[in-house]
Amino acid sequence: MVTIPKTAAPLPTAVARLMSALVHLCTRLQIGWRRREERALGWLGRAVTAWEAEGRVTPQEAMALRAQIALPGFRRAIRWVVALNLAGLFVPFPLDGLARGLVVLIGWLVAAVRHLLGRSDHAAWEMDRRLHAPRVFVLSLLPGVGIFAYLAAPAVQRGGLLLRIATDAGFRAVPWHLYERSRLGRLVAFPTRAARAATLCPAVALPAGTDAPSPACVAPATAPSPPATPGRNPASELPASPM
Repeated sequence: MVTIPKTAAPLPTAVARLMSALVHLCTRLQIGWRRREERALGWLGRAVTAWEAEGRVTPQEAMALRAQIALPGFRRAIRWVVALNLAGLFVPFPLDGLARGLVVLIGWLVAAVRHLLGRSDHAAWEMDRRLHAPRVFVLSLLPGVGIFAYLAAPAVQRGGLLLRIATDAGFRAVPWHLYERSRLGRLVAFPTRAARAATLCPAVALPAGTDAPSPACVAPATAPSPPATPGRNPASELPASPM
C-alpha cells in the first residue's frame, strides 16, 4: 500500500482559517464589551436607587440622574469607563494609574488625528475634547476613583454627582467594611436623611426610611390654651353688649 504523506495546508486555506479565527475573536470581544457596558449601566442605576432610598438625593435628582444615564451619548463615557477598568485589571497596583492615564491620552490622540484627517466634524471634536479633558487625565491617575474618571468629564452632565455615587458604591465593596470604618464616606457621600435629621434635632433622630419629621422637632402651630379654673364661667366675664 502506498502511503501518501500529509502535506501542509495550502496558503489560501491557512489564511482563510486565520481570518475566520480573528473574526470570531473580534465578535466575542465586541459581545463581551457590550455586556460590560450593560453591567456598568445597571450597576450605576442601582447605586442611584440606593442613594435615593437612603435620602442622600431627592427623588427629583434621582429622576434627573436616571434620565442622564439613559441618554445615548452617555454610553460613550461608559465605554471609556470600561476601558479604564480593563486597564486597571491587567496592570498591577503601583502602575494601574499610569495605565489609565495612558488610555486617556490614547483616546485624546485618536480623536485629534481623526479631526485632523477630516474624519470628524468640529462638533464631534469638541465633544471628544470635553470627554478626554485634563481633569479626566488627573483623576485617572488616582487609585480607586480613577476607574470612574470619565464620569467627571465636562461632556457628562451632573458628572460630579455621578462620580460621587459611583465612588461610594465602589468603595462599599471593599472587604471587612474598611470603607465604613475609616469614615471616608463622610468625604465622598452626601449625608443620609437620618444624619441630616440628627444634625437639625440632636434629641430625637429620624429612623431610616422616614420622611416625616420627628414630633420633638416640630414647633406647635398654636399656643396651648390655659386650663380652665374650677367654678369659673368664662362666658360671664365677657363685657356686656351695649345694645
